[in-house]
Amino acid sequence: MRGFSLLDALRKLQVLLVLFICGALSSAVGLAQGTKPPVSEPRKQSTVGSVGRLNEVLLPGSLLRVKPLENRDAPIIVRIVDSFPHGDSFRYNFTYMALEPGRYDLRDSLERVDGTLLGDVPEIAVDIVSVLEAGHIPPHDLALSWPKLGSYRFWVILGAVFWVLVLLAMIFWPKRRDAMAAAQAKVFTLAGLLQPRLQAAASGQLDSRQLAELERWLVEFWRRRLGLHELQPRQALIELRQHELAGPVLQQLERWLHSPGRDTKAPLSELLAPYAGLEVPGELEASLRRSMTEPTAGANT
Repeated sequence: MRGFSLLDALRKLQVLLVLFICGALSSAVGLAQGTKPPVSEPRKQSTVGSVGRLNEVLLPGSLLRVKPLENRDAPIIVRIVDSFPHGDSFRYNFTYMALEPGRYDLRDSLERVDGTLLGDVPEIAVDIVSVLEAGHIPPHDLALSWPKLGSYRFWVILGAVFWVLVLLAMIFWPKRRDAMAAAQAKVFTLAGLLQPRLQAAASGQLDSRQLAELERWLVEFWRRRLGLHELQPRQALIELRQHELAGPVLQQLERWLHSPGRDTKAPLSELLAPYAGLEVPGELEASLRRSMTEPTAGANT
């Protein structure tokens, strides 16, 4: 019994020794691993055109940032969403999107904030796969074509052009019309308006009604110009007969209107010479054209 007990004790002691040695080895391995610098070897797979994510990526060294994007056609775009200090390292959350399939290293898009080299930053590899089948032909570039007659696009474009033209007309036509009216109001002179009509009167092409209309128009013109609105038309006519500018033409018109024989040798150039610089307002010029027919319209002697 004593020998059996001693043997059993020796076996238990061996077991305890083996357990002690295994624990010591495990502790040594753990300590050895704890002394190594933190590194990360992420491996991520995503599809073309989709946004991929890498979270809690531990990278040694000072703070990193994304390089400025100089090439707009770069095959992959990388963003740092968040960064957190972790001892003498940093932990990062990345997002990325690639436009072409392949294997990419995100380190190529990174740089240190302090300008130092990346150094021992491990590879940050991601795989981008295509969802298209092998040998798939990419779509052709969009080619512009004229809409077919009667199609929906045709009517939409036609309606847009119509409304643009209407808008332009509403903006510019009133200004153009006002400018034309103002220009016309400055162009007409008393001599220019009277010359063809007095020539027609001298040659007998105006009847008594037309001569009377022309006389009334001249009286109205001079009443406005000389400020004779308070006088009655008959009194104003008496005043105008004696006026140095208005009188000669009015007296000549009365001779043609009331005398049986018309003076066809009236000196029109002398009568109209003082009127060459007198402008006629546009509304008076229009009223003259409305009140009598054109001088060339046939004679009723």
